[in-house]
Amino acid sequence: MKTKIFVILLAGLTGLILSFPILVKSKKEENILMYILQIGAFEAKENAFQKQTEYPNSIIYKDNDLYRVIIGASTDQEALEKMKDLVKNEQINFYQKQIQISSENEKLLQDYNLLLKNATDEDTIRLLNQKILEKMVNV
Repeated sequence: MKTKIFVILLAGLTGLILSFPILVKSKKEENILMYILQIGAFEAKENAFQKQTEYPNSIIYKDNDLYRVIIGASTDQEALEKMKDLVKNEQINFYQKQIQISSENEKLLQDYNLLLKNATDEDTIRLLNQKILEKMVNV
């Protein structure tokens, strides 16, 4: 009887020990892919802030060792096209890039992107883009 209890306890403990790394990993925050329209990338934070003054609707996003000045962003390529058209019409030079961001606002970003894909007027597109950018701010 004591042997059976010991084996059961040992099996349970072994299972717990072996599953611990999986449990810890699953609780880590996942990242999602974000498409951005970048108008500058700087090593010095001050230079990024200087560039941002030229474009009041932009944000600064710290990505590794660079401060990226971003004027548009989306987790959806189709929605990003609306922002690209708007930025091109304003004759702003940009570089399209993909970055990984925290998934903590993923559902909200998906909702904004759905609205952005269906938006037809420039004011709505700008407003939705601004809401997306606000969820990205990390500086």
